[in-house]
Amino acid sequence: TFGRCLKPALDNPKSGGIGLVAGDEHCYTLFEDFFDAVVEVCHEGYKPGMLHPTDVSPEEVCNTLIDATGRYVLSARVESSRNIRGFPFAPAISREQRRRVERLCADALSQLQGPDRGTFY
Repeated sequence: TFGRCLKPALDNPKSGGIGLVAGDEHCYTLFEDFFDAVVEVCHEGYKPGMLHPTDVSPEEVCNTLIDATGRYVLSARVESSRNIRGFPFAPAISREQRRRVERLCADALSQLQGPDRGTFY
């Protein structure tokens, strides 16, 4: 519902962020006019239909050490906050659906080899 999209902003008005939440991918079409207007204001003219520039080519990744001395940085991690199609977003997802998403991600990541391989906790 539209109320569920607004609830986080109303519950925590001093969060420093916008606080709007789409419960699933359908919220973006159901409440399209509202979300589009908010995105355009908050992202300085980013209009509906525009594509976010993405460059995931390995050549663009910097290999400069974060802490060449090794005294301050013990580890680093990469976090992704996108959703998997067909699953609700965090505010609306059930515990069982979270477990299915976790299993999908763990299975996919376990297939990585070489320097991309890591440990899933």
